[in-house]
Amino acid sequence: MARMKKKKKTNRRRRTPVSGEKPTGPAQGLAAAAEESSKGASALTLREDKHLLDNPGDGLLLAHKARVVRLMQFGEALKLAAEHPDFGGKKPAEMVAATQQMLRDKPICATAK
Repeated sequence: MARMKKKKKTNRRRRTPVSGEKPTGPAQGLAAAAEESSKGASALTLREDKHLLDNPGDGLLLAHKARVVRLMQFGEALKLAAEHPDFGGKKPAEMVAATQQMLRDKPICATAK
């Protein structure tokens, strides 16, 4: 009768990267998403400067407001992930918080309330 090998138990839980270590797996994806969100918010600001400073039409303002709201919603989801100890890290969490604050400070958000 052949003996069956015991399966080794592996710890599948990802660890948070050590300072200076490049994140891997979901943490790497989170860091990339946080950076892309930040770039999107910066691009939105450039678009404001180019198209919305001098008497924009109502249609442009509504479309812009919708973009800001979608970016803020995406940022809220990123914030939840960045705060999770297995995925987050200091840098992505700070980047997400800064981007969210920048979006909240936009005049279009103040008029939406």
